[in-house]
Amino acid sequence: NCVPHAEYMAAHASYLFVAVTDEADGNHFARVRWSHPDKPDSFRADDYLDIDSGGGRITGLMSFRDHLLIFKTNSLWALYGYDEESWQLIKVSMSVGCPSITAATRSETAIYFFSASDRGGVYAYNGESPIYLSENLRTALEEVEAFQNVFVSWAGRRLWLGVPWIKDKGAVEDLSTTFVFDPDVGEGAWTMYRSNYGAIGPIIAGVARPLSVVLPNPSALPLTWKNSVPSLTFQP
Repeated sequence: NCVPHAEYMAAHASYLFVAVTDEADGNHFARVRWSHPDKPDSFRADDYLDIDSGGGRITGLMSFRDHLLIFKTNSLWALYGYDEESWQLIKVSMSVGCPSITAATRSETAIYFFSASDRGGVYAYNGESPIYLSENLRTALEEVEAFQNVFVSWAGRRLWLGVPWIKDKGAVEDLSTTFVFDPDVGEGAWTMYRSNYGAIGPIIAGVARPLSVVLPNPSALPLTWKNSVPSLTFQP
């Protein structure tokens, strides 16, 4: 069979994995399918896994080291193995998840994601239990409501978090503020950036420096800085 209609795809261990599939019998929001090895355009009807535990739906796939990380709304799973006889699904967390694949990214050593569950915030995953990174942003992130407009990116050896939130105003609908995390400063430090020209959107890693997408925001307040990372500079 050809590649199924699906919302998410990820290449891992010589397979093409897809998730949240649209099939003849309906939509499967918790289903993961995989191709034949080294044949990403060929799928077998019986090669699938339904992850009904953990609540919510699958929100993304990401290959990491020797396993495939599977995000759900309120949980996190890891699929180990190399074929249908050896797949092993491991529960990583039942208390944190990810609302959208745009709220997850990876560096050379870890996966970072925003969780909108009861234990919401920014987390790092290095193959073990997720590590909470955003204690200093707790008050702000607890007010975020438009989770579809949260963007997490890794570029320039820093983590970029764009959120629909404005200081002293709270939650808004559009992406309005960017927080930048530098893991090399002490135990990690956050900087807040905001401009009346708009908010920094998804960050694309460039050769010399990060390339950002600036999303216009006419109602934005004047430029505001919180300098907790002295070595951090922003270039036009």
